[in-house]
Amino acid sequence: MHLKVDTGMRRVGIDPDAAAPLAARIDAAPNLRLQGIFTHLPVSDVDDGADYTVAELARFYAVVDEVERTHGPIGLVHVANSGAVLGHDLGRSNLIRPGIMIYGSYPDVVGGHPAGLRDVARWTSRVNFVKRIRAGETVGYGRTWEAERDTWIATVAIGYGDGYSRRFSSRGRMLIDGVSYPVVGRVCMDQTMLDLGPAPPP
Repeated sequence: MHLKVDTGMRRVGIDPDAAAPLAARIDAAPNLRLQGIFTHLPVSDVDDGADYTVAELARFYAVVDEVERTHGPIGLVHVANSGAVLGHDLGRSNLIRPGIMIYGSYPDVVGGHPAGLRDVARWTSRVNFVKRIRAGETVGYGRTWEAERDTWIATVAIGYGDGYSRRFSSRGRMLIDGVSYPVVGRVCMDQTMLDLGPAPPP
């Protein structure tokens, strides 16, 4: 088993001062074997988290030293989420746990992008209908969106049945030829409507 030490994420894991006693209990249990110890780094992906992350790594490796004094060498020591892989010295860590970067995305959308990651997938569909509507007309189930002006509506062949969340109803956006348009009305099972604006579509 692997022992999770919570050095700053405050999500799951034990406090650093409880790690050595728990490791001793694992060693004393007849059916358990301590194979690894790890932590997770909450701000390894942002520039202003660098000092915190360095301090957190120092705290974690001090815990590893304490556990190893009574347990002996631990085979797997790991700390590296995507942010740490991309921007930190991992010290004695011998395993990494990349998450979002395996999809080609950076963990912090506003930070630097040093590794040249590329998205591994793209979700596309087609506009299957375009129509002009007048100011005051509504779009979609429940008539939840009303046009404030004459406008053009595009219907895209994708909906919640395809995994496009209904939460994007009148909130999401989609790209058509690189231009972003707002979702209007409720996302349907297999169709979503976009407001293209008052100018006739190309």
